[in-house]
Amino acid sequence: MPEASDKTAAMKSRLLPILRDGVEVVKMVFFLRLKEELTTKHPALDRAAIPRLAGAVLNELFGGVSPDPAWTAFRDQHLELIEQTLADLPRTMIAMCIPVSDALRMAALCDHQESGQDTTAILARARDLGVLLVDRELPLPHRFLDLARRLGKAHGLIVPPLADR
Repeated sequence: MPEASDKTAAMKSRLLPILRDGVEVVKMVFFLRLKEELTTKHPALDRAAIPRLAGAVLNELFGGVSPDPAWTAFRDQHLELIEQTLADLPRTMIAMCIPVSDALRMAALCDHQESGQDTTAILARARDLGVLLVDRELPLPHRFLDLARRLGKAHGLIVPPLADR
């Protein structure tokens, strides 16, 4: 029986990094789309602030914390705008609610499998914001990866391999 558990562990160790890559693709697409939305919504905002604001919103949504003091200062200085942007996401970024819901759940699953870390607070916050679609079931890994692949390809983040000549 130890052989079966070794195979399961080996499969998990290969699958989790692939799922994490899918989560990162969804996050990159979300970041790109949010930058576009923020540029339109806040034309008076400094051009350099738009990517920082999008990054800060992304970090808040996915529970990321930047150790960089410049990012921390930006977050503290713009917390009200970050919170307002988060509150507006279900309305302004509705097309991203499905991929973000799936990515948040996959990230939580990976965190739990890799380190036993409980990231349900991140899911609860996304739910409370209206971004996490509660009625949506957790997709199978291949369906999530297909979604991430399609999103990445549509936004030029994933280039299909060239055919052999």
